[in-house]
Amino acid sequence: MPEKNPDSAKQPRVSRRKLIKWGLAGLASASLVEGFLLEPHRVRLHSTRIPIDGLGAAFAGYKVAVISDFHIPHFVSEGYIRGAIGLALAEKPDIILLPGDFCNSHGAFGMKADLPVPDLAPYLSSLAATDGVYGVLGNHDYWLDAKGVMDSLTGTPVKVLRNENLILRRGSDSLAIVGTPDLWEDDIDLAAAFDGIPADTPRIMMQHNPDLCEEFPEGHRVDLQVSGHTHGGQVRIPFGPALLLPTKYGNKYREGLVDGPRHRVYVTRGVGMSSTLPVRFCCPPEVTLLELIQA
Repeated sequence: MPEKNPDSAKQPRVSRRKLIKWGLAGLASASLVEGFLLEPHRVRLHSTRIPIDGLGAAFAGYKVAVISDFHIPHFVSEGYIRGAIGLALAEKPDIILLPGDFCNSHGAFGMKADLPVPDLAPYLSSLAATDGVYGVLGNHDYWLDAKGVMDSLTGTPVKVLRNENLILRRGSDSLAIVGTPDLWEDDIDLAAAFDGIPADTPRIMMQHNPDLCEEFPEGHRVDLQVSGHTHGGQVRIPFGPALLLPTKYGNKYREGLVDGPRHRVYVTRGVGMSSTLPVRFCCPPEVTLLELIQA
């Protein structure tokens, strides 16, 4: 028989409990690295096709790039924002829509501060599209200084639509782009916003807050609402819901294409982060490309 090693009894044994603790600690550390250092900077392009009723043949395949929730300069650099814009430009969009929160209204970790309006030109000057670049303001833009943000945007390619529209024409076909101001912080005038649009013209409406989709009255045709605001939840349970969302309707308008009571809304996760922590988890930043197709 083989002799027993007299030292074997003295060798410490790792208990199952310790292994579980070490495993959980490693998982927590990996999650912190992913959420704070990696995922917030891994902006990706998300493309989807959207059927539009009555869309003319001339607009079939029309490319709409959507970039939202920059929250400049909160936890984002000029290089990061210009890189996100580059993802959209590489797709050669026909138009670029920016549904709000260009700036951030609070300091680090949500602390209130008397912040100046940043110079937006270095961040946004590379924006360009065949039919132009249009935006609406979001709640953080109002909380900071709506007029100041508007003034800063004059040095960029962005035209803000506040209760107004433009009609794009290609031959006998047309498509309307409508801009409505923030649901929480401004007065929405739908009569002015939709003024002059022919009844048979499809409409895409920009609105920072997706909740307007639930509260939209009868009488105005909207084929698609484009919104941001939720950040997709920013921090999510793996394969599960977001825990905190700035909406009255829970995870319904968290992200993606949603059927509302009056019309559909596409909610983009955005590229920036809110005024709490510089973290994203199971919810990477997103630049969106919507390709319009005939229904």
